[in-house]
Amino acid sequence: KSLYNPSGFERGRRRLAELVKKECRSKCELINYVDAFWNKTMNAFQYFDAKGFTYFTSGYHLSAHGIEHVRPLYRDICDNL
Repeated sequence: KSLYNPSGFERGRRRLAELVKKECRSKCELINYVDAFWNKTMNAFQYFDAKGFTYFTSGYHLSAHGIEHVRPLYRDICDNL
């Protein structure tokens, strides 16, 4: 049995989605990072790249490397405005 639960972050995502829906209603939209950080080989959320650079700070905020990793998501959003 593994001590690592790759889907443990999902509870936080669901809670945040409910809060956003309750507080913001249609004014806000969540940006889903799961596809950008999901490792299909390991079937787990990936916190580091292949070289060992972290995508997140200790507070689960995106690091500079993580921001560069999700830049295409934001570029697509801006292109579709």
